[in-house]
Amino acid sequence: MPERPPEKGPGAKRTPSRQLLLNVALLVVTVFCALMFCEIVVRILFARDMALFPRYHTDATYDGFTIRRLRPNAVFRHRSADGIWKFTTNSQGFRDNFDFAYPKEPGTLRVICLGDSNTEGFEARQEFTFSAIIQRFLNREGLKAEVYNMGVSGYSTSEELILLEHEAVKYKPDYIVLGFFANDYEDNVRANLFTIRNGALVLNKKVYIPGVGILNRINEFYIIRKLSEHSYLYSFLFNHIWKFVKDRRAEQERVEHALPRSTRSTYEIDLARLLIGRMMTFCKSQGIGFIVVDIPDVDGSSFKGSMDRELVEYVKREGGIYMDTVSLLAPYRGLVDIHVPHGARHISEFTHLMIGLDAGRAMLNKGR
Repeated sequence: MPERPPEKGPGAKRTPSRQLLLNVALLVVTVFCALMFCEIVVRILFARDMALFPRYHTDATYDGFTIRRLRPNAVFRHRSADGIWKFTTNSQGFRDNFDFAYPKEPGTLRVICLGDSNTEGFEARQEFTFSAIIQRFLNREGLKAEVYNMGVSGYSTSEELILLEHEAVKYKPDYIVLGFFANDYEDNVRANLFTIRNGALVLNKKVYIPGVGILNRINEFYIIRKLSEHSYLYSFLFNHIWKFVKDRRAEQERVEHALPRSTRSTYEIDLARLLIGRMMTFCKSQGIGFIVVDIPDVDGSSFKGSMDRELVEYVKREGGIYMDTVSLLAPYRGLVDIHVPHGARHISEFTHLMIGLDAGRAMLNKGR
């Protein structure tokens, strides 16, 4: 008898391979729907106070020191309840639209700004960071000025010291502007690049690239980069894991140095003072002016200085220019946002403006 043709229609039996494909498709749809549901829930619960700050760090080697920088030639966006900010990095891995050049034309006033995410300009447009404001102000006053923003999110003063001595100095700057923020005390200990022995600053290691290995791998994938910029669920999970690892590392360092958990220790203050002191000494030896910006820290609904009085007095005593942002911004307390209202609460574009103008005026007055 001739073979009966295979049955078709709803009642037809499915082959094992077809059934497997259907099961896989069902699983994919189920997982996708579950992830979308979780994404919506996270947005509803946390979008107001959560920031999507994709981590675009990679490694850079300067004269044998390996520390972090941003991914070169990258374009990405940060977002929070307060807005969306575009970031563009140059080929050296700093936030700017053009590459920095080692040679300096005669008659050019060159300024390099060092610091962490506040200096880099988290939650601020690229052209409204205090680095950009300094350059526009000095140019308006008739000077031929170039201001390079070398701020890198997460940086400690110890990393800034290495960047100054082994890279920034090669650009022959006339001024170094150091943005100092409150978490620098703790970050200096966590980095452990330098330590204190017998009252002196001592190099402890030459490599510090936390998390860079995994970031280098995952940032190669376009879909991961897009998720880090647009998905609250991805950022929620990634940032919690990142914070857990970071806190464990911090706790290990605190135990190693016998530091208290809740208060700033003498060791942290002394380490910051020695690091800044070495930066000041280095700048003096190179004929470079040195300005320290006391980046305002959030204090409830108001703000306060980041630097201890002892550190402030040390900078003044040793001939550095100290920018007292608390006094600078006091007339505007309660009138404008000193920090961005939501998200990670970085300094606002207004604060960038005031810092940039005050730093620019300090340079003009120093030159007269």
